[in-house]
Amino acid sequence: MRLIDADAEIEKMSEEMTRAMAEIARWEQRKTDADTTLYDIEAKIVQLQKNIVDCNKEIKILRLYNTAYDVDKVLKQLEEELKLADEEKQRCARENPLQFDSAKGYASGIATAIEIVKGGGINE
Repeated sequence: MRLIDADAEIEKMSEEMTRAMAEIARWEQRKTDADTTLYDIEAKIVQLQKNIVDCNKEIKILRLYNTAYDVDKVLKQLEEELKLADEEKQRCARENPLQFDSAKGYASGIATAIEIVKGGGINE
C-alpha cells in the first residue's frame, strides 16, 4: 500500500490552476499579435481551460479519499503509552528489578515508534 499526502497534492493542483490562469491571460493578450493565428490562440486557451477543469475534478476526488490515519492522533496515543511505560519502568525499578529490563525495552520501543511516525514512516 502506498500512502499519499492528499493535502500536498491538492496544493500542487491549485498551483497548477493558478499557472494555467496566468497563461490564459498571456494568450488572451496575444490575440492582437500578427505572428500567431487566432485559431492557434483559441486552441491553446481551450487546452488550458480543460487543464483547469481536470485539476478541479482531481481536487474533488482527493478530498473524497479516506484518511489512512491521523498522524496527530497516532502520536498522541503513542505519547500517552510512553508515559504509562515510563511509569511502569519506574515502578519496576522500585518494586521488581527483574522486570525493569522488560519495562525499559517496552518504553524504548514506544519512543522509537514515536520517532518513526514523526519521520513520516522512515526509521533511520
